[in-house]
Amino acid sequence: SSALQINKGSHDLSRRAVVYNMVGMSFREFLELHHGFIFDNYSLEDIITNHVNIATNIKKKIELQDKKIIPLFKDYLKFGYYPYYLSMPNEILFFQTLQQNINVSIESDLLNVYPKLNGSSIKKIKMLLSVIIKSVPFEPNMSDIKKAAQISDDRTLKEYLAKLDDAGLVKLLMQNSLAMKNFDKPEKIYLANTNLMYTKEPNIGNLRETFFVNQLDNYYKNKQSLNDDGIFASNVGDFYCQEKYTFEVGGKNKSFEQIKDMPNSFVAGDSIEIGFGNKIPLWLFGFLY
Repeated sequence: SSALQINKGSHDLSRRAVVYNMVGMSFREFLELHHGFIFDNYSLEDIITNHVNIATNIKKKIELQDKKIIPLFKDYLKFGYYPYYLSMPNEILFFQTLQQNINVSIESDLLNVYPKLNGSSIKKIKMLLSVIIKSVPFEPNMSDIKKAAQISDDRTLKEYLAKLDDAGLVKLLMQNSLAMKNFDKPEKIYLANTNLMYTKEPNIGNLRETFFVNQLDNYYKNKQSLNDDGIFASNVGDFYCQEKYTFEVGGKNKSFEQIKDMPNSFVAGDSIEIGFGNKIPLWLFGFLY
């Protein structure tokens, strides 16, 4: 609730304090907190231009401790985003706590920060999140979502989606920064991080994209980047970053077919330890912050 209230009141606070948006842990931070590995973080440009050397050095250091990068990455996707996992006796209790936190964010925090909301609107926001969880990431059909969540009009739906985004539960991916300013319909809707996906049965393709969006989005937030310097939906590949780089996300056999004619295009491949050329290991994007 504090984060939402600070976010809402940040214009007043800005005269008296620096408001810093804390994000969840990166894969790099997870490796440090859970396993004691100390690694540098890298800019997106560093990873694009030097990913083979960076990944090779990380892999060597981890294997000196008889561990493997891919199983550690899978652990991160499941329970590595929130530091409080370490205080839980088991995974079951962690996911129960995570589900409770989701409920508190909607039922208590949103009501406190947005007093115009009522019990009926909170119920619809919870239904909306349930619809999203079952199908993320997806290109939203506003009519279908309104019907499933019992919401009457587009304006209300956009408002509820924005509130879920404010609460750190979803990420609305736009076509460009102008669409963000105009409050247009999002191109895709993701859950905010991969741990949230494990409150249900996640799809592996969805997990990959959600991880990529989450880590890049947090990277730009930490840099306090301008709106144009962010991650957006792409007409050709999956994602477009900094109005320059096109990314396609997939498994280890993902080809360049879809983006072969695009300059500055890359594949983020899952289940590969070290990449080659313009194919970069997906896990390495967890070293951006």
